[in-house]
Amino acid sequence: MQPIEIINPFDPYLFRLHFDFDWKTLEPICESLVEGSKFTDAAELTNGHTSQYNNLKPHQIKEFAPFYSWLMSCIPSIAEVCIGKQGDQSLKDNDIAMDYYVSNSWVNVHNKSGITTEHNHACTSIVVAAYLYMPENGGYFLCKDPLEYHKAMLPVHNFHLWRQIPTISGDILVFPGWLNHKTQPNLSDENRWVLTTNLMQKWSK
Repeated sequence: MQPIEIINPFDPYLFRLHFDFDWKTLEPICESLVEGSKFTDAAELTNGHTSQYNNLKPHQIKEFAPFYSWLMSCIPSIAEVCIGKQGDQSLKDNDIAMDYYVSNSWVNVHNKSGITTEHNHACTSIVVAAYLYMPENGGYFLCKDPLEYHKAMLPVHNFHLWRQIPTISGDILVFPGWLNHKTQPNLSDENRWVLTTNLMQKWSK
Protein backbone atom coordinates (compact mmCIF):
# COMPACT_ATOMS: atom_id res chain seq x y z
CA MET A 1 0.00 0.00 0.00
CA GLN A 2 1.34 3.41 -0.95
CA PRO A 3 1.65 6.04 1.80
CA ILE A 4 -1.27 8.42 2.07
CA GLU A 5 -0.37 12.03 1.44
CA ILE A 6 -2.17 14.50 3.70
CA ILE A 7 -2.97 17.68 1.78
CA ASN A 8 -3.98 20.85 3.58
CA PRO A 9 -4.07 23.69 1.03
CA PHE A 10 -5.70 26.22 3.36
CA ASP A 11 -4.20 28.59 5.89
CA PRO A 12 -3.28 27.17 9.32
CA TYR A 13 -4.91 28.98 12.20
CA LEU A 14 -3.53 27.58 15.49
CA PHE A 15 0.09 27.96 16.60
CA ARG A 16 2.09 27.08 19.71
CA LEU A 17 5.14 29.00 20.89
CA HIS A 18 7.02 28.93 24.20
CA PHE A 19 8.35 31.64 26.51
CA ASP A 20 10.13 31.22 29.84
CA PHE A 21 8.14 33.42 32.21
CA ASP A 22 9.59 34.52 35.56
CA TRP A 23 6.56 33.31 37.50
CA LYS A 24 7.99 34.18 40.91
CA THR A 25 8.09 37.82 39.83
CA LEU A 26 4.81 37.80 37.93
CA GLU A 27 2.66 35.89 40.44
CA PRO A 28 2.17 38.75 42.96
CA ILE A 29 1.55 41.16 40.07
CA CYS A 30 -1.16 38.89 38.65
CA GLU A 31 -2.76 38.47 42.06
CA SER A 32 -2.79 42.26 42.47
CA LEU A 33 -4.36 42.72 39.02
CA VAL A 34 -7.22 40.37 39.87
CA GLU A 35 -7.74 41.78 43.36
CA GLY A 36 -7.66 45.33 42.00
CA SER A 37 -10.40 44.71 39.47
CA LYS A 38 -13.83 46.16 40.27
CA PHE A 39 -15.46 43.07 38.75
CA THR A 40 -13.48 39.85 39.12
CA ASP A 41 -16.04 37.54 37.53
CA ALA A 42 -16.62 37.06 33.80
CA ALA A 43 -19.50 35.34 32.04
CA GLU A 44 -17.19 32.64 30.68
CA LEU A 45 -15.48 31.87 34.02
CA THR A 46 -16.59 29.32 36.60
CA ASN A 47 -14.60 28.92 39.83
CA GLY A 48 -12.15 31.57 38.77
CA HIS A 49 -11.47 35.29 38.56
CA THR A 50 -10.25 37.76 35.93
CA SER A 51 -8.48 41.11 35.72
CA GLN A 52 -10.32 41.90 32.48
CA TYR A 53 -12.14 44.84 34.08
CA ASN A 54 -9.04 46.33 35.70
CA ASN A 55 -8.00 49.59 34.03
CA LEU A 56 -4.37 48.51 34.44
CA LYS A 57 -3.45 45.97 31.76
CA PRO A 58 -0.54 43.49 31.78
CA HIS A 59 0.91 44.90 28.54
CA GLN A 60 1.26 48.25 30.34
CA ILE A 61 3.37 46.77 33.17
CA LYS A 62 7.16 46.77 32.87
CA GLU A 63 7.59 43.22 34.19
CA PHE A 64 5.62 41.94 31.20
CA ALA A 65 7.61 44.05 28.71
CA PRO A 66 10.14 41.30 27.78
CA PHE A 67 7.29 38.96 26.87
CA TYR A 68 5.43 41.50 24.75
CA SER A 69 8.59 42.58 22.96
CA TRP A 70 9.29 38.95 22.08
CA LEU A 71 5.66 38.24 21.16
CA MET A 72 5.34 41.16 18.76
CA SER A 73 8.55 40.06 17.03
CA CYS A 74 6.91 36.67 16.36
CA ILE A 75 3.55 37.90 15.07
CA PRO A 76 4.67 39.02 11.55
CA SER A 77 5.98 35.51 10.79
CA ILE A 78 2.70 33.97 11.91
CA ALA A 79 0.63 36.51 10.00
CA GLU A 80 2.66 35.91 6.84
CA VAL A 81 1.61 32.27 6.64
CA CYS A 82 -1.90 32.43 7.98
CA ILE A 83 -4.19 34.90 9.68
CA GLY A 84 -3.12 38.21 8.22
CA LYS A 85 -1.81 37.06 4.82
CA GLN A 86 0.88 39.67 5.23
CA GLY A 87 2.71 38.29 2.21
CA ASP A 88 -0.23 38.66 -0.21
CA GLN A 89 0.84 40.02 -3.57
CA SER A 90 -1.97 42.59 -3.51
CA LEU A 91 -0.50 44.17 -0.40
CA LYS A 92 2.96 44.22 -1.91
CA ASP A 93 1.72 45.72 -5.17
CA ASN A 94 0.04 48.57 -3.30
CA ASP A 95 2.93 49.07 -0.88
CA ILE A 96 0.62 48.43 2.08
CA ALA A 97 1.99 47.18 5.40
CA MET A 98 -0.18 45.37 7.92
CA ASP A 99 1.03 45.65 11.49
CA TYR A 100 -0.53 44.52 14.75
CA TYR A 101 -0.98 46.23 18.09
CA VAL A 102 -2.21 45.11 21.51
CA SER A 103 -5.81 46.22 22.01
CA ASN A 104 -6.39 44.54 25.37
CA SER A 105 -4.84 42.12 27.85
CA TRP A 106 -5.81 40.49 31.14
CA VAL A 107 -5.10 37.51 33.39
CA ASN A 108 -7.47 34.72 34.37
CA VAL A 109 -7.03 32.45 37.36
CA HIS A 110 -8.87 29.12 37.61
CA ASN A 111 -9.25 27.57 41.03
CA LYS A 112 -9.86 23.85 41.50
CA SER A 113 -12.59 22.67 39.06
CA GLY A 114 -12.46 26.10 37.39
CA ILE A 115 -13.27 26.34 33.69
CA THR A 116 -13.68 28.85 30.91
CA THR A 117 -16.81 28.07 28.92
CA GLU A 118 -17.17 28.19 25.14
CA HIS A 119 -16.65 31.61 23.58
CA ASN A 120 -14.71 33.51 20.92
CA HIS A 121 -13.19 36.98 20.71
CA ALA A 122 -15.53 38.31 18.03
CA CYS A 123 -13.83 40.99 15.90
CA THR A 124 -10.36 40.55 17.39
CA SER A 125 -7.73 39.77 14.74
CA ILE A 126 -5.45 37.52 16.79
CA VAL A 127 -5.78 36.06 20.30
CA VAL A 128 -2.76 35.01 22.35
CA ALA A 129 -3.24 32.70 25.36
CA ALA A 130 -0.09 32.46 27.46
CA TYR A 131 0.12 29.84 30.21
CA LEU A 132 1.88 31.68 33.02
CA TYR A 133 1.46 28.76 35.41
CA MET A 134 0.00 25.41 34.40
CA PRO A 135 -0.14 22.86 37.24
CA GLU A 136 -0.19 19.14 36.61
CA ASN A 137 -3.78 18.11 35.81
CA GLY A 138 -4.58 21.78 35.29
CA GLY A 139 -6.91 21.12 32.34
CA TYR A 140 -6.14 21.73 28.67
CA PHE A 141 -7.27 24.21 26.02
CA LEU A 142 -10.09 22.96 23.78
CA CYS A 143 -10.85 24.38 20.34
CA LYS A 144 -13.91 23.77 18.18
CA ASP A 145 -13.82 22.68 14.55
CA PRO A 146 -14.65 25.75 12.40
CA LEU A 147 -16.51 23.41 10.04
CA GLU A 148 -19.03 22.50 12.74
CA TYR A 149 -22.09 23.40 10.65
CA HIS A 150 -20.90 21.29 7.74
CA LYS A 151 -20.42 18.31 10.05
CA ALA A 152 -23.78 18.58 11.80
CA MET A 153 -24.96 15.25 10.36
CA LEU A 154 -21.98 13.25 11.64
CA PRO A 155 -22.75 10.61 14.28
CA VAL A 156 -21.83 11.70 17.81
CA HIS A 157 -21.64 15.20 16.41
CA ASN A 158 -20.39 17.14 19.45
CA PHE A 159 -17.72 14.54 20.21
CA HIS A 160 -16.08 15.12 16.83
CA LEU A 161 -16.04 18.91 17.08
CA TRP A 162 -13.63 19.48 19.98
CA ARG A 163 -9.89 18.88 20.13
CA GLN A 164 -7.68 19.29 23.18
CA ILE A 165 -4.33 21.06 22.94
CA PRO A 166 -1.95 19.93 25.70
CA THR A 167 -0.03 22.79 27.32
CA ILE A 168 2.59 23.34 30.01
CA SER A 169 3.76 26.46 31.82
CA GLY A 170 5.26 28.87 29.29
CA ASP A 171 3.29 27.60 26.31
CA ILE A 172 1.73 30.26 24.08
CA LEU A 173 -1.28 29.55 21.85
CA VAL A 174 -1.95 31.96 18.96
CA PHE A 175 -5.22 31.80 17.02
CA PRO A 176 -7.77 34.02 15.22
CA GLY A 177 -10.49 35.74 17.23
CA TRP A 178 -13.27 33.82 15.46
CA LEU A 179 -12.14 30.43 16.79
CA ASN A 180 -14.54 29.04 19.42
CA HIS A 181 -12.66 27.69 22.41
CA LYS A 182 -12.99 26.69 26.06
CA THR A 183 -11.00 24.85 28.73
CA GLN A 184 -11.12 21.58 30.56
CA PRO A 185 -11.63 21.88 34.33
CA ASN A 186 -8.62 22.46 36.53
CA LEU A 187 -8.32 19.19 38.46
CA SER A 188 -5.30 20.36 40.45
CA ASP A 189 -5.24 21.79 43.97
CA GLU A 190 -3.09 24.60 42.53
CA ASN A 191 -4.43 27.52 40.50
CA ARG A 192 -4.07 27.79 36.74
CA TRP A 193 -2.97 31.25 35.53
CA VAL A 194 -3.41 32.39 31.91
CA LEU A 195 -2.51 35.70 30.29
CA THR A 196 -4.81 36.60 27.40
CA THR A 197 -3.94 39.24 24.81
CA ASN A 198 -6.05 40.61 21.94
CA LEU A 199 -4.22 41.91 18.87
CA MET A 200 -5.76 44.09 16.18
CA GLN A 201 -4.60 44.90 12.68
CA LYS A 202 -3.18 48.30 11.82
CA TRP A 203 -2.92 49.22 8.17
CA SER A 204 -0.36 51.71 6.92
CA LYS A 205 1.14 52.85 3.65
